[in-house]
Order: sequence, then structure tokens, then C-alpha cells
Amino acid sequence: MSGQRPYITEEVNDFIGQIGQESDRGKVLVSTGYIESRLLEVLLAFMIQSKVSVSLFSGPNSAFGTFSSRITGCYALGLISDDEYHDLQLIRRIRNDFAHSVRTSFKTPEVINRCNLLRSTTERVPQYPFMPGQKFESAVVAIIVRLVNRPFYVAQNRVSTKEWPL
Repeated sequence: MSGQRPYITEEVNDFIGQIGQESDRGKVLVSTGYIESRLLEVLLAFMIQSKVSVSLFSGPNSAFGTFSSRITGCYALGLISDDEYHDLQLIRRIRNDFAHSVRTSFKTPEVINRCNLLRSTTERVPQYPFMPGQKFESAVVAIIVRLVNRPFYVAQNRVSTKEWPL
């Protein structure tokens, strides 16, 4: 793909279309799983191509084995923006809310508050404000669209091993 501009694949378009058909819990858990895998691709595109790099993502004590560590790692390495980091942290917290309580919904006060803090929404018409679930879905789609081609661009700045002066 070098030199060729990437694009949003049919797989991504299909996935985005499916998000809206999920239950609230399904929407949250499936979309965050997808984002988590995109973050893995971004990190791997930056790291040296080695089994050692891959080992950071699997196993019980892996450095980048969790959604949280992938978000933090991408941010610390400059691979996501401040706003993306902000929203990814909120999305992760919303995911945790849904994953840890069967009573959680987009009507739960903590979830509503988190959704209202999301920055990456496509809400543009003040007289028709998005409901919390719509804000979440909009932010998730915006993040996915931003991350889908990120590995292509990140790989252009992949790190390599070097000899350091004594």
C-alpha cells in the first residue's frame, strides 16, 4: 500500500452499519472490541517488526493486553490526538459500565454524563440534540473512521532499532 492513499474498506462500512442494529449493550461491547483491535493495529504499525513487539499484546502480563493500556500507549507515543484520547477514555468507561452491570443502559446517570462529555460526535443541529446512545454511536463511528487508516500513516514513521552512543 506504500504511496497509495488508504480508504475505508467495505468491511468497515459493514461494521458501522451493524452497530446501529445492536442492542445498547451489544452496541457498546462490539464497537469497543472493534476499536480495541484498531488500536492494536496502530501500535503494531509503529513498533519494530518483531515477535517481541507482537508479544506485548498477548499473554497474562502483556504490556498492551487491555483496552486501557492500548489507549494510553497510543497516546503516550503520539499516535492519537488529545481529543481521541479523551473520547477513548470515556468510551472505555462506558464499556466498563455496561460490562459490569446488567442494569446499565443509556438512561443510567453515569452513562448519560459520560456521553455528554464525548467530543467526537456529529451532532450539529442544536434544536435536535442527540440522545446519549446516539452520542455514543456517533463518537464510536468517528473514532473508527479516524483509526481505520491510521496504521497506514503510522507505519510511515515506524521505529527501528539503532545503535546508541556510549
